[in-house]
Amino acid sequence: MEKAGNLAAVNGVKVSGPFAVNTPVLRERGTTLTVNEVFQHVMNYTHWEPNSALIRNYLEHSSEAVENLLEIGYQFKEANFRFKTPFVDEKGGFHLILTDVDKRVRLWTEAYEKYGCSLIRQPKKF
Repeated sequence: MEKAGNLAAVNGVKVSGPFAVNTPVLRERGTTLTVNEVFQHVMNYTHWEPNSALIRNYLEHSSEAVENLLEIGYQFKEANFRFKTPFVDEKGGFHLILTDVDKRVRLWTEAYEKYGCSLIRQPKKF
């Protein structure tokens, strides 16, 4: 959750797309990337500095985020990273969001209403 004046202002609505493993988008395309492959790459690349349990947990549940976005109406396609990584082609995991930003804001607004979420705006303190 980000602090902003409205949903259109938060960075999470404007991103190009998430990295995730074993999603419906990737399975449909025949992508063979596994959690273990990504985990080993990330941990070796970072010299095992980050919290390995946290990284593995993120990877194991990354598909749920994409599935939730699909459920509220997002559209994706698998795409290669703009950056040099080993995660391309049949080992890809980048999900390019095809839904335009204005529609993303509407989808989030509708999802918040549907699931009974509210954003409480705190008054400014002087």
